[in-house]
Amino acid sequence: MSHRLFIAIVPPQEVQRAIGEAARAVQAALGDGSTRDIKWVPDENVHATLKFLGETDEAKIEPIQRAIEAIASDWQPFAIQPTGIGCFPNERRPAVVWIGLTEGTDHLRRLADEVETEMDPLGFVPERKPYRGHLTIGRVRKDVRISGLAEALTAAGDAAERIPEFQASEIALMKSVLDRGGAVYTRLSGAALG
Repeated sequence: MSHRLFIAIVPPQEVQRAIGEAARAVQAALGDGSTRDIKWVPDENVHATLKFLGETDEAKIEPIQRAIEAIASDWQPFAIQPTGIGCFPNERRPAVVWIGLTEGTDHLRRLADEVETEMDPLGFVPERKPYRGHLTIGRVRKDVRISGLAEALTAAGDAAERIPEFQASEIALMKSVLDRGGAVYTRLSGAALG
């Protein structure tokens, strides 16, 4: 049996709600037409991905958990400050709408690098692209151009600046189940930093 897994830092609920407010500000600025072309992330699903593992054999879960615990034991909790809003790769051809991060980005990048290193011997291919810490709030449907997105992101800027700082205190192993309503995430385990 296999499960769709990823490793992440999950913000506290109040931070997830504030991020959701920023996402809803973008939606309000776009209006009904364009907002249907973006699959918005529910507040409770917002996270900073360290490594997407994909379909993973159940037998690998325990070794993954041990590796995460070993990594976490060498770290202390650190602050992450979400701020700003934008999209990858650009506003003309967006694929992902995100909340940016200021404080904590170097820590996240180093942590993601360690996760990559520890997952490699377990059979997970290292990511080729450099790590860019962010919190995804929406995914644009394939080959769709979003009219007025730049203006909507600007309009949501105030809401994005009001997101509170939070402590990254745990590395979570998450399971994702895809259904008609979108992805449902379940926390399988967590390893406290420090």
